[in-house]
Amino acid sequence: MNVFLRVVLRTLWASVVLVMAVAFLMNKEACAFVKVDGVQPWLAEATERSLDAVWSEAVKRSLPNRDAVLKLVAKRLFPGLVVEDLREDGGNLYVRFAPSQDGKQWKAVFNYPKLSPFLSRLFEKDAQALRGKFEEMLDHLPFDVLRWSSGAFQEKAEGMIESSLPGWKGAFVFSMEEESFVLEVSFTPKDPIVVAFRTSFSSLTIPNILQADLEEETLEVLSDYIGLPVQWVSKHKKDISRQVASSLEEKWQARKLKGKVEVDLTPQAVSSMKVNVESQKYVLRAWLTTYIGSEGRYPEVGIHFGRRTVPLSGFDLELYGEGIVRVDNGDLESRLGARWLLWKDVWVGAERVFPDDEYWGRVWFDKILDGVYGWARFNEENEVEAAVGWRLREHISWELFYDSREEDEFCVRLVGNL
Repeated sequence: MNVFLRVVLRTLWASVVLVMAVAFLMNKEACAFVKVDGVQPWLAEATERSLDAVWSEAVKRSLPNRDAVLKLVAKRLFPGLVVEDLREDGGNLYVRFAPSQDGKQWKAVFNYPKLSPFLSRLFEKDAQALRGKFEEMLDHLPFDVLRWSSGAFQEKAEGMIESSLPGWKGAFVFSMEEESFVLEVSFTPKDPIVVAFRTSFSSLTIPNILQADLEEETLEVLSDYIGLPVQWVSKHKKDISRQVASSLEEKWQARKLKGKVEVDLTPQAVSSMKVNVESQKYVLRAWLTTYIGSEGRYPEVGIHFGRRTVPLSGFDLELYGEGIVRVDNGDLESRLGARWLLWKDVWVGAERVFPDDEYWGRVWFDKILDGVYGWARFNEENEVEAAVGWRLREHISWELFYDSREEDEFCVRLVGNL
């Protein structure tokens, strides 16, 4: 019995040793690699991939004179390069290449896409570093090398273009001139591209009637950006937004509408562009108000006209007049007042109301949150009017309205900006 156990154990041990030896040999063969130097990194990678398959087969078949065979294969596979050194170390292959002849100087020529002057400057700035990098990748390589390695070059170059010019792809043409070799690169956009813009306007100083004309001029300015890659527009979102705002300010200034424009761009195939324009001199607003769920209150039409000035540095002042007409009986309430910018979107002021000849204090919150605003009025009799509004669309708002003088102090009203 003991003899039988010893035989079994020895057999198992021999099997384990054999499996480990085979695994070691297989692992050694699997770990064999090819290392190439003497040429540019991208070219070394291309030659390593080709030699690796040849070397693996040579090791597998235990070919004699493997060095001579590999030199012959390299000469056939890689015209334009010569093997300077080839050695084997532990199953691994080390190869040093050199150009077969001193190649001419390479020159990279870029054919830029047809863009507006502003966009051309952005594009050329992005592409500026690529020219030198491409020339360095080809430095002193014989033209014959590109006959078999152009695909590897283009793959590497495309990755560099994607990094510097996201959304653009390159087309590469290699040619020979008398004194140099030439790499010609053309650029075309990749999908997705910008095919249209969806614009929206907002303004606290310009009536909607005028904004309709401004929208047409905005679409005219945006025509330069149709057909651009969405990725590239995203990269330059801030630059493009500033340029569009500047172009609109110039256009509108020619119409004696001096204002400050802010643009918020969301790049997509159908890009969203929010345009906020505020006049720096005049304020003109008109609105129609309808009360909901409150008896005895009738629709009103209002108009606000103001003239802004800066009498002292940092002191924004507006002198204004307002008129509110009740639709049911034509009664007119007139207001003359002044207000100044207390902080960012907060105005405070005072006004005189006719025909009652009363004085009211007033405060405006142009922006409490996105799409939310508020205002309040109060007089010496502790009478108060106030509202908090939500802008549903560009021209329509809901307001929760409060008037201490009415029996139904609270109500909801719909305000349409004209």
